Amino acid sequence: RRVIQNRCHVLIRFFSCCHADVEMFVFSLAIFTIFSALCSPAVAQTGGCEITQNHYSTADAILNLETATIIEFSALCGGKQVSQILHAELNGQFLPVSQSLDGSVYQVSWSNEHKSAVLGTLNINLYDDDAYSIMRKAHRSGEDTSEVQPMFTVNVYIRGASAGIFLSTEIVAALAFIGIWYFAYTQKAKLSN
Repeated sequence: RRVIQNRCHVLIRFFSCCHADVEMFVFSLAIFTIFSALCSPAVAQTGGCEITQNHYSTADAILNLETATIIEFSALCGGKQVSQILHAELNGQFLPVSQSLDGSVYQVSWSNEHKSAVLGTLNINLYDDDAYSIMRKAHRSGEDTSEVQPMFTVNVYIRGASAGIFLSTEIVAALAFIGIWYFAYTQKAKLSN
C-alpha cells in the first residue's frame, strides 16, 4: 500500500507543477484522474476474506528476455489482518510468498520465457503452513489434492508481453523527417516557379 501511495504522490507532485494555464490544468487533471484510477488497488472478496491486491507484469517483450509477474496483496479474514506465513500454488506449482516486515503485505513473483508465460485470469491459491504440508505430502505420494482447501485465492488477469510495433521509433522519426523535408522542398519549388 505504501508503494502505491508513493507512486501516486510522485504523480501528484508532477501534475501540480504543470498547470501554468487553464488548458494545461484541465489536461493535467484528466491525466491525474486516469493515473489515480490505475494506482488504486483492486479489492475482491474470496473465501470469506477481503483481498486488496496490485500486480505488475512485463509489458514489453522486445526489451526483456522473460515475462516477470509480481502480485502484491493483503488480506482481511474475519475482520482481522492476515499476518502469518503463506504458501502460494499456481497450476500445481508452489511459489514462495514474501511477507513485509509488519506482516500485513504479501508478495508472490515468478518469471517465465515469453512463449511459456502463464496468461489470462490466474487463480493463485494461498495456504497456511498446515494446509501446505498436507498439499506437499499429497503431491509427493500422487494423491488427490482437491480436498485441501486454500485459505483464500487471489485472482489476477495477466495480459502478457507485447512484441511491439514492427518499426522502431528511430525509423518512424526518420521517415517523418524525410516526409516533412520533401513537402517543404516541393512547396519551395512551386513558389520559385
